[in-house]
Amino acid sequence: MNDRCNTLRKAKSRTASGKWRPAVDCHRPGAAVQGKPSPAKQKAKSHVIARNVRVFAMRERQELVGHTLALLKREGSAEKVGADWSKLARFVDQCSLLYHANPYHNWHHAVDVTHTMAWMLTRPVLRKQIAPVDSFWLLIASIAHDLDHPGHNNQWEIYIHSARASKYENRAVLEHYSLDLAEELIARPEFRFTETITPQDRERGRVVMRETIMATDFAIHKEFMGVFEALVRDYPARRDFRDAEFVLMVEKALIKAADIANTAKPFAQAKIWGLRVMEEFWAQGRLEKARSFPVGPLNDEERVDLNQAQAGFIRFAALDLFDLLARIEPALAVQVKTLRDNIALYQSIAAKSTGGEPSAAARTAQS
Repeated sequence: MNDRCNTLRKAKSRTASGKWRPAVDCHRPGAAVQGKPSPAKQKAKSHVIARNVRVFAMRERQELVGHTLALLKREGSAEKVGADWSKLARFVDQCSLLYHANPYHNWHHAVDVTHTMAWMLTRPVLRKQIAPVDSFWLLIASIAHDLDHPGHNNQWEIYIHSARASKYENRAVLEHYSLDLAEELIARPEFRFTETITPQDRERGRVVMRETIMATDFAIHKEFMGVFEALVRDYPARRDFRDAEFVLMVEKALIKAADIANTAKPFAQAKIWGLRVMEEFWAQGRLEKARSFPVGPLNDEERVDLNQAQAGFIRFAALDLFDLLARIEPALAVQVKTLRDNIALYQSIAAKSTGGEPSAAARTAQS
């Protein structure tokens, strides 16, 4: 509790001192949060959200905050559930200050995940079937899912016997921590956008946030996929959106997909994210070697090929997940195609680096 309170209390001062900066180069400490978007912006492209956004083109923290607020406005569920807009804006701004300048787990990542979530929620089937209250809390979960992420994984917390690992009994350490931090933030009067939301919708929010943020722990990915595949196999004959368990599993799958959707971007963007996540893994690997800890399978920069690692990750973690979601929401099939193209392109680069020939699939993807 004290660590999280200190985190919230010191966010702005640490940022201003340069010791703890957000994931942008042009941070302006204490910049005022903009209120509701201007009428012109509210009217422009209402409810239209592009599939892809180049978040790294947004250099300033406030620009990313503004983009996130525009997503909340365009997607529409914040207004439907009656969230206090000014406090919601302050909440988003404060969240931006609680992300660090990590190569991957940074404010850009949180905004990218939120954008992807907003795009998915506005596809035809999901827009019709996911209740506005769930859509709203899925967006809040996307914003907050990696709050105060230290730039290393749960295994490192366990290796060093951190206070967080002890508190959460070595299970989903960082996911538990970010969730608790988000809930404490929402409880503070200046950020309590839930005051104008009904008690029933607030309670639903606690369920959706907890279930979805905890689902982003990749230690349970294989188990999750087994259960989700069985549910999708029965859709729509025996399981559908009238089934509360089915709905929650779809929502967990959505945040898991949004969390790794950088792999489903056009290759020029996907490879930037791929390099960033590998930089984070390799930094941890150097620490693991220095402390004589076991080095994680992707953390040894002397042995791991970036292109092979990314192709493998897409095959193992992303492709089947997006494919299952596309069976429920056909509009997501475009992401499945991009994932297949990116696998081929990564494999082509890996083959060239070892003197091999690109595969036929890679040549097709490049053409």
